[in-house]
Amino acid sequence: MAIAFLILINTAGFTTPGMADNGNDLYYSGDLEVIAANLNNPDAIVNQDPGERGLNPYYVSDAMKTALFLLLLVGFGIKLPIFPFHTWMLRVHAEAPPPLVMIHSGILLKMGAYGLLRFGVFLFPEQAERWALLLAILGVINILYGAVIAFVQKEFKLILAYSSISHMGIVLIGLAALNEAGVKGAVFQLVSHGLISALLFLIVGSLHERTGTTDIRELGGLAKSMPFMCGVLIVAGLASLGLPGLSGFVGELMAFLGLFDVLPAVTIVGALGIILAAVYVLRGVMRIMHGPLPERFQGVKDARLIEAIPMIALVAFIVLLGVYPAVLGGTLEPAIQDFMLRIGG
Repeated sequence: MAIAFLILINTAGFTTPGMADNGNDLYYSGDLEVIAANLNNPDAIVNQDPGERGLNPYYVSDAMKTALFLLLLVGFGIKLPIFPFHTWMLRVHAEAPPPLVMIHSGILLKMGAYGLLRFGVFLFPEQAERWALLLAILGVINILYGAVIAFVQKEFKLILAYSSISHMGIVLIGLAALNEAGVKGAVFQLVSHGLISALLFLIVGSLHERTGTTDIRELGGLAKSMPFMCGVLIVAGLASLGLPGLSGFVGELMAFLGLFDVLPAVTIVGALGIILAAVYVLRGVMRIMHGPLPERFQGVKDARLIEAIPMIALVAFIVLLGVYPAVLGGTLEPAIQDFMLRIGG
């Protein structure tokens, strides 16, 4: 990211000669609008090919634009994360304290997708269209890889970590569609997954505090002693697998519909992840809620008020976005339409 931004500032960020006394000063800008305007203006100096004998240090060739787009893709892809740059995220989800993971999974992962959309696609729409198939394939790999590996995990934290990888794949295929439905689905998925993952890791933290473990092989029967928390857990799980009426369904539907318009075969393969999601989510949730209650967990208490209030608030938003998605869609509509006009979509 740093390399790409420095190159952009020192080429497309160039504006006009300065008005200093010596007349030799040059102005450079990190303003996104200035850089985008220069890149998209065929008469701008950054688009003037110097030819064989000329010299234009500000010229950004098509090859350089492709290189910059790929640098941004890798930089923000690590943050998202895109397979195979995902291993750091697994350690965070498994080892960090649950409150930190709530913030990380609920908010910080989304910065990768925001950066890819706001900088990669916005500044280089032609390159994004050229590499759309790669983005879509990477998205499908994320979806299927995350789902398959989540299915065999015993640690509930890791099930949720691989689930996040799978759900970020849905964001990627929405971006790869490069149409209004796909981009809106990707952004909706970011908001929805933020709410769902925050709720799930809030429950994980509460479970770990009471039982000392989140290994699903050691848990079971907790619905008997913690009916409220397990009720919230099943709602969060159903939202994560994309049940209609909950927020997870809306973003997934729009992202898949957007990609289906341009790459139907890739979309069909990626849709297999929806089936796998139902399997690994329900497997983990059912193992925690049902079955014999271990003797050492006989006295565990249900959610305290300080835990119940944020759980109820997150469930309310998840249900609201699932039942009435226009609450978020109406806010996104003007921004996404403006974005699509700017990139020529």
